Amino acid sequence: MSAGATSDPVQVLALVAAVIVAAVLVMAAVGKLRDPQAAADEFAALGLGAASALSRIVPGLELATAAALVVAPGWGGAVAFALLVGFTTVLVTTMIRWPEGTPRPGCACFGGSSHEPIGVRHLVRNLALLALCGLATLFDGTVGSVLL
Repeated sequence: MSAGATSDPVQVLALVAAVIVAAVLVMAAVGKLRDPQAAADEFAALGLGAASALSRIVPGLELATAAALVVAPGWGGAVAFALLVGFTTVLVTTMIRWPEGTPRPGCACFGGSSHEPIGVRHLVRNLALLALCGLATLFDGTVGSVLL
């Protein structure tokens, strides 16, 4: 390690958490951008208004947040946390309001490639991502101070 590098395990874990969340957000954005119509259809099935616009706006937000996680992991973690709280709210609201005995819509999480109906698995995944976002917010150095 160089003279300015840190071996603080919390900083290293925070950076790793930020990179993991950034990778997930990039995969989610790419999935939506590959087939924006499928993403719009899934957003509409969730009962979200302006589904066509969301199929373009959401991937942009995901990519911008992924970039923030890489450039400034602490701040990016806070932004990603807020974004994921919004996504998780949609999941929970859908799970609660959906009529018993009828199939729930697919998750639009990764665009047209994710057709599995919304369920507990999606909620658990988002809670894990929220925990990683929280860990990323602990990063208070510069990326170079950990990597170099």
